[in-house]
Amino acid sequence: MPTRPMSNVIRHVRRIALQQAGTGRSDKLLLDAFLTQKDQLAFEALVHRHGPMVLEVCRRVLRNAHDAEDAFQAAFMVLLRKAHSIGKRDLLANWLYGVAYRTALKARTNAGRRRARERDPKAMPPESAPAQEIPEELLAQLDLELNRLPEKLRAPVVLCDLQGLVRKEAARRLGWPLGTLNWRLARARAVLARKLTRHGLALSAGAVAACLARHATAAAVPALLVAATVKTGIAISAGNTATGGVISANVASLTEGVVKAMLLTKLKGISVVVLLAAFLGTCASQLHHQTAAAAQSPVGVTLPVQAEDAPPKEEPASAFHGKNFSVHAATPEIARSVEIAAERYRKEKALEWLGKELPPWPERCSIQVEITAGDSSGATTFQFEDDKVAHQNMLLKGSLDRILAAELPHEITHVVLANYFGRPLPRWADEGAAILSSDDLQRKKTERFLRQILASPDRFIPLRRLVSFTDFPKDAAALYAEGYSAVRFLVEAKDRGTFLDFISTANLVGWDEAAERHYGYVNLEAFEKVWVEWVKQQMAKDDKEGSLTDESLVAEGSEDRLLATFFGSGYSEAAHATTKWNSRRDRWVIATQKIDILKDGRVKLAPCWCVVYDPNRFTTYHSDEAILTLEKPISKAAELASARIFAIETPGKMQIGLHRIK
Repeated sequence: MPTRPMSNVIRHVRRIALQQAGTGRSDKLLLDAFLTQKDQLAFEALVHRHGPMVLEVCRRVLRNAHDAEDAFQAAFMVLLRKAHSIGKRDLLANWLYGVAYRTALKARTNAGRRRARERDPKAMPPESAPAQEIPEELLAQLDLELNRLPEKLRAPVVLCDLQGLVRKEAARRLGWPLGTLNWRLARARAVLARKLTRHGLALSAGAVAACLARHATAAAVPALLVAATVKTGIAISAGNTATGGVISANVASLTEGVVKAMLLTKLKGISVVVLLAAFLGTCASQLHHQTAAAAQSPVGVTLPVQAEDAPPKEEPASAFHGKNFSVHAATPEIARSVEIAAERYRKEKALEWLGKELPPWPERCSIQVEITAGDSSGATTFQFEDDKVAHQNMLLKGSLDRILAAELPHEITHVVLANYFGRPLPRWADEGAAILSSDDLQRKKTERFLRQILASPDRFIPLRRLVSFTDFPKDAAALYAEGYSAVRFLVEAKDRGTFLDFISTANLVGWDEAAERHYGYVNLEAFEKVWVEWVKQQMAKDDKEGSLTDESLVAEGSEDRLLATFFGSGYSEAAHATTKWNSRRDRWVIATQKIDILKDGRVKLAPCWCVVYDPNRFTTYHSDEAILTLEKPISKAAELASARIFAIETPGKMQIGLHRIK
């Protein structure tokens, strides 16, 4: 008799029960339920909840599917063996990450020894293709450095980046104020980025976070692996010590090896405490002799350093060849990241400007990526043949974050328009459209340039002259600013399609006729008059709404104006605060009546009025009490004006406002 319908019903009921077992229950409650009540669904819920992270760690370290699955099972067997000794069970994810990494290292060692004994290469299990698109050296180094972090830095990374918890929930589990979590998470990411850079992997803190988050969910745990792990765990917890037929020999060996290693580590820690007293008893005399010997050492002596502190070896640039782009960068990870973003922008910008996607190119566009400090930049060159783009090459420089957010969409817009027209565009239109397609930060900077140009009549380029440029003039900033503003004006007047038709008509019959045909202006001079008036109205509107610029924030004596702008009726109290600062380096304004420097180097303000500038908005704080965490501890209040703020904690009454910058 067929049994499949009944099997489906059973699976459905079990899935509902499993969801109910895990929903709303913390790791501590689930683990306690399994240990005290032998609740099988609780253990299965834990495997489902943390399985993706554990399997991803094992895959990154081992690079072999079979070995990774054995290490996965062993990690959860270690959990069962050591569950009673876990102190902070709500931080099970952090504990499991360390166990998974240690188990994977043990499995890698065992696998290396086993394969070294194999004489016939055909007998070796095949290496599986990695599930990730990140290079092996980056993955291995990333987990190595993450495992080395102290718990207070590693825990927020595991919870926020690997587990995907929102920061408020992560702070609750850790028992920290939200500001402390934010500061430590930022610190951990920065440390990881710096460590990876020492190994020749140029990634920003933001890129490290994105890398961890992207690959945290990449491992889909096979259903059979989950079922086998749960079945084994239940059998062992029921007292079935005969592992044959329940657990493989390799998993059993890994479990025993990791448990013994953890025990030895604990014993070593106890031994260190016992021996420390004896060691300190001899330190004084030893230190005296060592200091004297060091004083006699020659100046040119070089002390040995660990291998991880040695400068990275120069490696050839890596390349990634996609469907339409061939990206060359310092590492495969950077090359792959840029290629993915380039394909996405190619589709988005084509739909945005043309209303349809571009067909695949017969020849890939070459992109050269150079990760550098300082300002970012981009440039694209084309060769045209028979009204088509024959060759296209792109150069991107700067931090990876700015390349992906600003330079790449800017340059891809050039590429999309060049392939659409099959010939070079007028310089003002090409650059104006590209800036319109870039991010808010670049557009805002260009609008500030336009203000300066209109305030200096000798810098303004008349429209008739502007449209004649086929290359950059001496004052390139004026062409960028005016080109962007003119393109924005035309696009907002109608749409992008009309703007492209305007450019096509101008190539055929001239600018005056194109302006009249598509926008109703008798000539370029009439167009210029309306456009400049529109620009002035936009600026006046921004000023009337109280929009603040970067320059107004850092101007001398702007503290009272900023406080009045943002705090309104509460300004009188803020204006009479005992102390006010305007930090021109980090762009924040702060007012307070009392300052206390705490023992840990943080600063307590009571009360506090604060305005913080971000690229796209101002954030305001008003609190009865605020704690500032600084980049470096300070010893006196005067140092606060030049300090860098990492986090603001407001345990007292607080008001926060967000104000977008026009």
